[in-house]
Amino acid sequence: MKGKELRPGNYVLDVPSNEHKIVYGISHLEGYDVAYVHYKNEFDQPATFLIQPIVITMDWLKKFGFTGTDIGDYTISLINGNFHVLGSFEPIANNIFYVHQLQNLYYALTGKELILNP
Repeated sequence: MKGKELRPGNYVLDVPSNEHKIVYGISHLEGYDVAYVHYKNEFDQPATFLIQPIVITMDWLKKFGFTGTDIGDYTISLINGNFHVLGSFEPIANNIFYVHQLQNLYYALTGKELILNP
């Protein structure tokens, strides 16, 4: 995974522990395509090659509190196995594969964090 795709609050799969974790911060190394991810209240700071994106599923959408497919003025559609975000007349984002992509898009569209419901 590339560090530039991540921002604090993103959910990722920590490969060594095989757990879903929340990114608390990212440290980029100047001139290198590697970054270190910081998790809240944890000493370990794995490099981005030790984390993987989480594939988005309908279960993840439910965990984020979506009861249907609408996000305000936008609609999430599953087309040919890929998630797409549609506006009133045109696609806003095609091929949303990962949870962090949906989180980043949601933040860009609404200015709010996408919160996981317990």
